[in-house]
Amino acid sequence: MASDSGFEVTERLTVYCATKFAVRAISTGLEKELAKTGVRVSNILPGMVEPPLSSRSPFESDRKKLELADIARAVLCRDTARLSKCK
Repeated sequence: MASDSGFEVTERLTVYCATKFAVRAISTGLEKELAKTGVRVSNILPGMVEPPLSSRSPFESDRKKLELADIARAVLCRDTARLSKCK
């Protein structure tokens, strides 16, 4: 699971953002390495999610937060064989 923070560094969240950059880089590398094996690699970049950790964030107080069910649906929908569940 990556994050929007893997694209832009936010003040006082440098280490968190660095880990999300790393998730993206590792996923991209694995996608290239495994391309001919039939293994698919995906990144889900959910943005802010509603759990308690993000509810205390002073950086995103005005931003809409997703519910955990929204993220679960995105994970299920990444597989084209399950598109019928993507509503």
